Amino acid sequence: VPPPCNILEERRVAIVCPIPESLLLSDPDVTEELSMRIGQLMREHGKEISVISHDEVSKWLDENQSNVQDYKEIGEGVGADIVVGVDLRSFSLYRGDTLFQGRADIRMTVYDLANEGEVIYQPDVPEVIFPPNAPIDSNVNSKRAFRRQFIGIMAKQLAEHFYAHDPTTN
Repeated sequence: VPPPCNILEERRVAIVCPIPESLLLSDPDVTEELSMRIGQLMREHGKEISVISHDEVSKWLDENQSNVQDYKEIGEGVGADIVVGVDLRSFSLYRGDTLFQGRADIRMTVYDLANEGEVIYQPDVPEVIFPPNAPIDSNVNSKRAFRRQFIGIMAKQLAEHFYAHDPTTN
């Protein structure tokens, strides 16, 4: 199927995924891993999408953290034409104490910096649940492996908004 949003072609794109306060202590790296994986998928599958490296975005944020006001400012700071803002509203890996079932509530917004940071795309992203039908016993899989798999699934669902893909593949 064609991508719902094909505006990223031949543009420099920054993917920005800030760490929500709720994850600062429990899982501060999840947003970094998510944004890196989204960028990787866009580079692999997107036609002519130039994704600014996560390291470049992180370096700019580290140097300007106290002054950052919004996605537009971050994008301008790294020389982006487009900013894909990914807000992780909630994230969990467990259903109960001994069962894995990832859940994430995500809002994604695309800003066009050539148009003064105008919002050009804001899809309705359904809650991501994995596995969708039943949780997995935590003795079957390590937390690290399950977490990596779940982040990959979230990234794929978000990145597929920007390149043609087969909806029947996992």
